[in-house]
This record gives sequence, structure tokens and C-alpha cells, in this order.
Amino acid sequence: MPTKCALCSNNVNPEKEITCDTCGICIHSTCSDLSRAEVQCVLAKDRHISFNCKTCKKKSTELTNLVTTIEALRKEIEVLKDQVSLNTQNNSRNIYEKEEIVNEIAERQRRATNIIVFGLPVSEADDVSQSKVNDNSKVTKVIGALASVPYDNVKAFRIGRPRTDNKPRPVKVVLKSVNEAISILKNKHKLRDHHLYNNLNIAADQTPMQREYLNTLRDELLKKGDPNLTIRYINNIPKIVPKSKN
Repeated sequence: MPTKCALCSNNVNPEKEITCDTCGICIHSTCSDLSRAEVQCVLAKDRHISFNCKTCKKKSTELTNLVTTIEALRKEIEVLKDQVSLNTQNNSRNIYEKEEIVNEIAERQRRATNIIVFGLPVSEADDVSQSKVNDNSKVTKVIGALASVPYDNVKAFRIGRPRTDNKPRPVKVVLKSVNEAISILKNKHKLRDHHLYNNLNIAADQTPMQREYLNTLRDELLKKGDPNLTIRYINNIPKIVPKSKN
């Protein structure tokens, strides 16, 4: 059975064309994004570089991000642990920490495709189902002003108990991919200049541990009392840093 190119599905000769060094799929050199010089290097018999297809590159990036997340999580847990006096045996503490890390990672991954929208006006519809439809429609329009996300990829619903001050409850938005959530969060600053949405705010769907860590930093920043300091996210970790000078 002839070998097919993974991109154009036409027949390909594995001995003369490009092969992924990780998964082994074959690709026409003309179908790849490589330049002629890069193709010659990849096809050379004595080559010292490897070639990975887009799928394998993505998996490699996701693995790197997971390792970074684990290390960042360990640091956050250590900061929080320093503030709590634990009177347990070392063995019990190690087991607890390992289980806590695993649970926290799983919860962060589950929330990674979510965002939280604050300040979205409540629908005036009397019917609950229609209110949900209206919320979803409003959220989709807000997201459309920040990123290109298909309508079918958006699922929105109110969270929290009804407020006595009549302020709108936050809206949790569940998207289909982490990249969609990241794209929206990167562009959320554009809401400040939008004439319809400048009263809204968007945030990541943080775990209780993330929120506790952020509150700890805010308390620390308040105690320092230095107007030249602020909190910024560096590699997805909030840190107290000097304010940028204009």
C-alpha cells in the first residue's frame, strides 16, 4: 500500500521526502513550510538536526508547559505552606503534598478553557431559558470584540448566589480550547476603550489556591506601602515587581 503525504494525501516516497522523526509520518517537501535550504538539511544523510511535524511540535510544547506549570505550582504551595503551622509527621506531609499537587494540576487544567466575565447586565427576560440564551448572546458579542471565537464554542452561565445589591452575578464562560481563553485574556485590556463594554472586566477562572496566593501577594504589597511596586504575571505566576516607567 503506497505511503500518503500527511498534508495533501497524495502518494509520497518516504526515501525521497521528509519524515517526522517522532511519529514517522511522511510529508512532501513542497507541502512543508521549510525553505529549500532547510529541506536539503533535513534530507541529508549525515544531518545533525531533527524534523518534527506540527502535531508533534504541539505535543512537545504542551509537555513543556505542563512541566512549567508543575514547577510554578510547587513554588506557590511552598509560599502558602510557610504561612501555616503543620504539626504532622514528615511522611504524612509528603503524601499530602503530592496528592494536593495532583489535584491542583487537574483542577487548573479543567479551568484552563474558562474565563469569568464581570459586570455583564442581567437579562430582562422573565423566562429562565431565554435569560440564558440572552447571556450567551451578550457574552459572544463581548468575546467577538476581543478574539475570533466561533459562536458554537461559547457556553455561558451565571455563577454565585443572587446579590442583595442587585449587581449582576459573574458569568462563567466555557470555551473549547485553552488557546481561545488565552487569546481573550491577552486582549481584555481593549474593553477599557470600547464604548459598549468599558464597564466589563474579564479574568481567568482561578482555583481557590490561586486566589489565595494572589490575595497573599496583595496583602504583602499593601504592607510594603511602596507606590512604585505592583503585581504582574510572569510566566503565569503573579509576582510583586517594580512598575514600568513610561
